Amino acid sequence: MLPFTPALSTRRAFACALALLALSVCGSGARAGRIQDFSVFADATKGSEPQVQFFDSQRNLYGYAPIGGDTTICPKGCGSVFKIAPSGTVTVLHTFAAGDDGAGPTGIVMDSAGNIFGTTIDGGHKGAGTVFELLPDGTEKILYVFRFKGRHQAAPNGIWPSSGLIIGNDGNLYGTVPSGGIRAEGCGEGGCGTVFKITPAGQLTTIYAFRGPGDGCNSYSGLTTDGAGNLYGTTMGCGNGNSGTVYRIDPSGAETVLHVFTEGADGNGPNAAPILDRAGNLYGVTEMGGLNCNGDAGCGIIYEVGADGSYSILYSFKSFNDGFEPLGSLYRDDAGDLYGTTFAGGAADTCLPPIGCGTVFKLAPDGTKTILHKFLGPDKGDGEALYSGVIPGPDPARGMLYGSTEVGPDCCGMAFKISR
Repeated sequence: MLPFTPALSTRRAFACALALLALSVCGSGARAGRIQDFSVFADATKGSEPQVQFFDSQRNLYGYAPIGGDTTICPKGCGSVFKIAPSGTVTVLHTFAAGDDGAGPTGIVMDSAGNIFGTTIDGGHKGAGTVFELLPDGTEKILYVFRFKGRHQAAPNGIWPSSGLIIGNDGNLYGTVPSGGIRAEGCGEGGCGTVFKITPAGQLTTIYAFRGPGDGCNSYSGLTTDGAGNLYGTTMGCGNGNSGTVYRIDPSGAETVLHVFTEGADGNGPNAAPILDRAGNLYGVTEMGGLNCNGDAGCGIIYEVGADGSYSILYSFKSFNDGFEPLGSLYRDDAGDLYGTTFAGGAADTCLPPIGCGTVFKLAPDGTKTILHKFLGPDKGDGEALYSGVIPGPDPARGMLYGSTEVGPDCCGMAFKISR
C-alpha cells in the first residue's frame, strides 16, 4: 500500500480513486478559454491519472501516470511514463513493475541529451521508493533506492519521494522527500523529511533534514532553483502553526524559512513548489485557508513572497463556484499573469455537487481573476479533478496552455490544451 500523499488526501480521495488510462484525440473550437483538444485515456493499460510535465524540442509532450499500466502486479497498476506526439499518438516509454523496478512515479524531468529522470513513491527497499533514469532507447536504470535502516526503521536519507526532481545549474538532480531524516514530535513515521542532491551516476547526499515544529515537515512539493543555486520549496506541515512553510536553502545547505503559514486567512497547506520571477519574487498556492467559503475553513489562496521577504495574499478563493483547492505550481507569463488550476470547484451542478469538477484560472497583476474553464465532468464528455497545474505550450507566443485531469470521459483521465 502506498503511503499518504497530498493527491490522496481525505477531502479528495473519493475523486482520485475513480481514475484509470489509454489515448484518443478529438477537437473543438478555438475560442479563448475553451478546451480545444482532448487526449482521453480510455483504459488502464497505458496508465491512469495522467500528469503532463514538459515538452521536448520536437514538440512531444511527456508525462507520467501514478497508477495503471500492468495491473497483474499492482492491484491498480504500478504506473507508467508516456510521451504524446504532436499528432496525439501516445507512446508508453516505461511501465513500472514494482519491487526493484519501483512503482507509483511522482514526477519526471529531461536533460539536454534526452535522458528522463524521475522518482517513484513505492518499490525498492520495503516500498520506500526509488530514483530512476530512462535512456532515450527506453532502457531503465535505478539510480538510487531509498531505505529504512536498523531495528527502529530509521531513514536518515528520507523515504517516499513524492514530487519528482529538478536539474540544477551544476548538472546534478535535486528533490525532496516528505518523511525520513530527523525524527521529531509531529513529523509522523520515520522523520520530518529531507532535501537531497543526487548525481546522474546515483550518488545521493542529504542537503537538509527538516526539524519539525518551528522549522518544517512533510516536504511534498519538490523544488525551484535560481541562477545562484538557491533552492526554494514548501512544507505542508510544522512551522509554528502546523500549516506549512515556504523555505530557501542556499548552496552551503543553510535553510531560511521565508514564511510560516498560520492557517485561517493566511493560508494552509502549500503543496507545490513556488515559482520565481526575474526579480526574485516567489508565487504559489495553498490548498486551504483564506476567506471562509461555503462554510469551509477556506477554499485556498494565491500568495507572493517578495524578494524583500514580504508576504502578500494575491487572491483568496471565495466559494466553490470560484474554485476550490488550488493545487500544483503556477505558470507566470511575460505580462505577469499567473495561471493555475483548482482540484475542484467551478460548475457546482455537474459533478461532486455542490463542489464542482475543477477549473483553470488566470490572475492578472491587478488582482483580477478570470476562470478560463469550468470542467463539467466525465458524464458530459469533460474532465474532473486537477492535481497538477498548467504548462505553456511549445510555442508560448500562440498562447496555449496544457494540463491534465485525473478523471476523464473514458474512465482514466485526459490531457488537454486551452487557449489563454
